[in-house]
Amino acid sequence: MRLSKLQERFTRRPDNISLGHYRYYLLNKLVHPFALCCHTFWLILFYTYGVKEMWEFNIFSVCLFSFTIYLNSRGYFMLITTLGMIEVIAHQLLCVYYIGIDSGFHYYIFIISMLPFVMPTGNVLLKVILLSGVLFGFLYAEYFMRDMTPIYHLPGGIIRFFGITNISFSFLFLSIWGAYFDIGMRRTERKLKQQHDMSETLLLNILPHSTAEELKTYGSTKAVSYEMATVMFTDFKNFSQVAEQLPPQVLVDVIHFRYSEFDKIISKYGLEKIKTIGDSYMCAGGIPTPNTSNAEDAVRAAIEIRDFIKQERAISNEGRDTYLDIRIGIHTGPVVAGVVGIKKFAYDIWGDTVNIASRMESSGEEGKINISGATYELVKDKFACTHRGKINAKHKGEIDMYFVEEKV
Repeated sequence: MRLSKLQERFTRRPDNISLGHYRYYLLNKLVHPFALCCHTFWLILFYTYGVKEMWEFNIFSVCLFSFTIYLNSRGYFMLITTLGMIEVIAHQLLCVYYIGIDSGFHYYIFIISMLPFVMPTGNVLLKVILLSGVLFGFLYAEYFMRDMTPIYHLPGGIIRFFGITNISFSFLFLSIWGAYFDIGMRRTERKLKQQHDMSETLLLNILPHSTAEELKTYGSTKAVSYEMATVMFTDFKNFSQVAEQLPPQVLVDVIHFRYSEFDKIISKYGLEKIKTIGDSYMCAGGIPTPNTSNAEDAVRAAIEIRDFIKQERAISNEGRDTYLDIRIGIHTGPVVAGVVGIKKFAYDIWGDTVNIASRMESSGEEGKINISGATYELVKDKFACTHRGKINAKHKGEIDMYFVEEKV
């Protein structure tokens, strides 16, 4: 728990650092305190063994890295990386010059070669210059200063101590750096996966899977014709009167609760939700995957929806003014399905079948499932139905209609 709080405190993003620059801030928060600790350690050692020029230089280095830590909190990432790299190159070359190549200071030059790649974008020339300086500094120390006689002849044990500690510090720094990137990458991958899964879920809540895949692959979708699909409409009785009596949030909660249950029911029977328009709910069977059972599936779903509404009426005190009764209409026939527009994609269906299904709903009665003659012919062996005769439907003339009573 304490380690978690420490990590949270270390990785907290200041208000003045943008999210896009946060990684530069965090990297410098790791690098510059590390450099400050190293130079403080060297300052003590050089002072102890009398390497005057180097402990004086390290006073400057400690001041510099204390200042860059402050500048990091202010967001001057390009400046502090440049100052830090120049200091490291100069410091290590001077160390090799004064106490010899075996002290291992020049390895620090090599490990800072990665710093330009984590500087903010832009100023490519500066990054090239810094990288060139790193390469030149390391090669110069390794090949041109190896045979130079050091200014200070420190005991062999001390030189070996410097070499071991400097190689160990270099290794430690690279390990911490690698662990940081590994942890950061894994965390980023998890977040990306979470975002991807969330986007996929949202997309599949809007579009059928096959349509969503087509849209992601090609950027658009083609309309598809279906020879036989069953379209269902539901509509609540006296919705306008109830809406006037309820506060807006309560009304939304009432509709949301019922539509959520409708969603569960139609999913159970493989129907595709098309849309809701106010208190009207529209779904269809046989799309986007054609099947021959869509009429039966739609009627079964309609029965469960009707029974659910009846159950809700019994629970919520029958006869109450705010109770919502329901009409359900179903028709089977050909439709065209697809996605239109370029913003706020919506999967929709078109055709006379949709219009007739809507007339089935509006020509029905509260608490009843009204189906067309076309649907009846497909489900008559599965459900007990009552023939209503030919009923005049607006703009469609007289249509055979049936009330579904129960399953056979």
